[in-house]
Amino acid sequence: MIDQDIPRFKERLLSELSDVVEARRLIAAPAPAPSPPRRPGWRRVPALTGIAALAVALAVLPVVTSPRESGSQAFAVIVGADGVIEVNWSAGDFDDGPALQRRLREAGVDVRVDTVPASPSAVGKAPSFSTGSGLPPPGIAYPDDGANRLTIDPAVFTGTVTLTIGVEADGQDYAFMEEVFEPGEPFGGLHCRLGEPVTAADLAPYADRAGVRIAWSVITSLADDVNGGWSMTSEQVDAAPDGQVVWGYARNADVVDIEVLPEGQRVPEGWETRLSDLACTPEQAARWQD
Repeated sequence: MIDQDIPRFKERLLSELSDVVEARRLIAAPAPAPSPPRRPGWRRVPALTGIAALAVALAVLPVVTSPRESGSQAFAVIVGADGVIEVNWSAGDFDDGPALQRRLREAGVDVRVDTVPASPSAVGKAPSFSTGSGLPPPGIAYPDDGANRLTIDPAVFTGTVTLTIGVEADGQDYAFMEEVFEPGEPFGGLHCRLGEPVTAADLAPYADRAGVRIAWSVITSLADDVNGGWSMTSEQVDAAPDGQVVWGYARNADVVDIEVLPEGQRVPEGWETRLSDLACTPEQAARWQD
């Protein structure tokens, strides 16, 4: 169980992910035999919020937060000779939501657009491309190997796909956000200047310079759960705790939420921290030179 508060938008994505995982499990399960069938083995995945939860979604839903090169258009919409449309995002994520919307409509797909307030570097990106939760409708197919693509047969699928696009916030909390250390975000590139791991004590002095208040949370427990994932709890604290920053997101233009793993607590095997999807560059570090 995840006791930590999850941003509303990411909670919805995680819910959709759970629906699709369960639907695929039911499809893949063998027909009932006279003796009780064994439950299919579950792949070990981290049941965490934010980065980890979204990274798991790569295998089953086109909802992605993955490493990419700045400025790349990390998707392709290809119409085959038979009219079947392939949407491929193996190069990264949907960095240009309006372009994806345009390409799908040009290919004859009915696209509905939802907008959500987004952090600065997430404006214009499409965090969610959805055909609905649960079983894929007729005419929509995902590959069995979990590759980052899907096909749409417009002769069969006549429904609507929903594309969610991040837009500039007008004072609201962000519903979709990139990591706070990414270029354009309040602490963009700071980890490149400080070096990793970044501790809470390293980060705290830069809040005033970034013009934000840090809302600190410290992980109070992190352990295996019964489903083969991770169970995590955390609590808010008033001051920078001793420990390593494991992730952070801007809540709005004024507040940044930072999660800290306490000093002396080991990061479990297979559970990685990620401060940014983008590789460090001298330009990112130079922003924070004294």
